[in-house]
Amino acid sequence: MSWDSEKCIDFYYGEYKNGIFGKKYNMRLGIYPSQIEGTGFEFFDNELSKDVYDFEISFNDIIKIHIGEVCKQVTLFIEYNSHSIVNNKKSVVALLGMDDIQKWYKLIEETQKRFIEEKTKKQQLELQRKEEQHKLAIEAEEKALKFYQDCYSFHVKGSTPTYQLFSDKNKVALIYIDENKSLNFLKIDGYAQEENNGVITYENIHYYE
Repeated sequence: MSWDSEKCIDFYYGEYKNGIFGKKYNMRLGIYPSQIEGTGFEFFDNELSKDVYDFEISFNDIIKIHIGEVCKQVTLFIEYNSHSIVNNKKSVVALLGMDDIQKWYKLIEETQKRFIEEKTKKQQLELQRKEEQHKLAIEAEEKALKFYQDCYSFHVKGSTPTYQLFSDKNKVALIYIDENKSLNFLKIDGYAQEENNGVITYENIHYYE
């Protein structure tokens, strides 16, 4: 789910200035039910990137968050799976100089926890649904097989002459000759629980070979 289709839980906006006469950088953090987005520095080999970048990180990909210090500024670090081969699939975004940083740390942590709990709940419900579908499918197969076998054995004995027109799993259409020498046109569908048997009696048969 894209963050722009979700309601924002909370949003931070601030500025980080690199030195007294340094450049100002915008620090943004938006927290949504399924992910976070914002603007921050990339932190790699204990160094900040030369410029900030925009990020969107799913809670599925956040590995850990912690509070530290960079350039004498309190910093929120977010380590996540960026699916990048260059960085061994792990990246770190750094948000410097945040006001009330503990609030944002806890909010991300709590929101990710809720996200994981909801995801786990949905996975369990989906597993239960699939198990129920599998159980119903097995019951349907057993019911179809029983209906098919009962109908077939009622009409066709071991020595009964038959000519099969169509055959599929728990389905058949055939012609057989009964003990009275009558022609029987039999159709069985175990899934639909249908049995049709048309009969031409022996005295009404003029000729067949």
